[in-house]
Amino acid sequence: MESKAENRWSGLISHQLAVTVIIILFIASAAGWIMSEVIPGDFPLRREMYQLRWGKTLTMLISKLKLFDPFHSFWYQGVLTLFFLVLLLCLLTRGKGVILKTFRLSPPGREKDLRKRKPRVEFSWHDLRHEKDRREDLVAHYAKKYGPPVKIDEAQMQKTWRIVEKQLRKRRYKVTALSGAGEIVFSALVGRWRYLGNFLFHAALLVITVGGLIGSFWGNSEMLFGKAGDILPLLQSPFSILVEDFKIHASRKEAILDYISRLSVLDDQGDTVKTVNIEVNHPLKWAGYSILQSSYYVDDKEFSWARLVFTTKDKPVPGRLTIEPGREYPLPGTDLTLRAGRFFSDFKMRSGKPYSTGAGMTNPALEILLDGPGGGEQGWLFLLHPRFNSVFKAVERIGIEELEPVYYTGLQINSNPGAPVFITGMIIGTIGLLLLYVVPYRHIQGRLDREGLVMAAAAGGSRGFHEELYRLQERVKKGCADMWEEFKE
Repeated sequence: MESKAENRWSGLISHQLAVTVIIILFIASAAGWIMSEVIPGDFPLRREMYQLRWGKTLTMLISKLKLFDPFHSFWYQGVLTLFFLVLLLCLLTRGKGVILKTFRLSPPGREKDLRKRKPRVEFSWHDLRHEKDRREDLVAHYAKKYGPPVKIDEAQMQKTWRIVEKQLRKRRYKVTALSGAGEIVFSALVGRWRYLGNFLFHAALLVITVGGLIGSFWGNSEMLFGKAGDILPLLQSPFSILVEDFKIHASRKEAILDYISRLSVLDDQGDTVKTVNIEVNHPLKWAGYSILQSSYYVDDKEFSWARLVFTTKDKPVPGRLTIEPGREYPLPGTDLTLRAGRFFSDFKMRSGKPYSTGAGMTNPALEILLDGPGGGEQGWLFLLHPRFNSVFKAVERIGIEELEPVYYTGLQINSNPGAPVFITGMIIGTIGLLLLYVVPYRHIQGRLDREGLVMAAAAGGSRGFHEELYRLQERVKKGCADMWEEFKE
């Protein structure tokens, strides 16, 4: 029963599960980023318009899954929570061992076969005795190959170990050894703080995840739109934002270069606390909120003014009239009155009913209402496609010469109480990475017995590590030169 429980516990913290959860988090984050780019932030405010464009089913799915604000949705919070739990279990089960490796070095087990590891260096006392002779003397060559091994006694083995240990410590290795049964097994380590770096890096991931959870559960993100003179609430704070002005900067070819909002922060009494201009990549920071210039749009049912050009049967010379919404104007040279009706920035017709499918000036259309002694007339005028203008009996020709829409600034309001925790995690992670990749790391395990010495990398190693082992071997040989001379006598 105990073994089954241990297997279940190890399954909870297996590398396979950790990798699977990381992949799920990566996919969820990528999907959230894509959705935030594809689905406009004004979706909650203009759901009816998007329903006409995308259909009822897709609009409902976007609303239910909160794809317009995915990083505050229930499904992303669930994935983030799962990642946090797996990471916490990994740290709890493996963190203690990692920290202990920083402060405690253990010798290798006696049963380990170091001769299977690479890189490694090894030599026997038999090799050292015939190192020069075997190149010139065939007898020495066969003696080495078929003769009995050369062995040193216990005192000589201890003397050799002191030489090996001295050479390791000269290179700033921390050394620990275990002697007995005619051999000495040892470990030597440089860069033991790398283990702490590994722990700090994973701990930083946990702290960053906590910051993400705080921001996802208790943070807010909202898209607000307002025209000049509008007062917008600043989420759940006593402050509000007054849109003083909004300007769009365009090039001569009408390409948009930038858009700037002049905003005033108002307190709960309506008094101005701060006034500032914000633009793309230059947000306003206030009371834990970030107010970003995110976008703009043209109201699909509202215009500022329009200039009409018209001719009548009695007056063939074109006349002009500038109108504003909500007012009635006498049409010069006639006994007619004119007023503006509905306005659509992207006019479409479905089932005999007009509607707008977008917030841009793709196909702006203005409804005109004419009243006179002979009765009233109603029709549509198109700014970009005047050939589709309605025909009126009371006038010879009428159209839109110029039209100024109402521009709304789009402000992204973000509140992230987890930001300080996130930044703390980034600092801890940076320290961990520095310890991991800046601190030089070398770990050698070796065995010294009466027949020879073998030293190998504890786990893998680079070409530079092999060269270091070779240089260490040569130093040990040189340090043992006097004792090896006794072998050759």
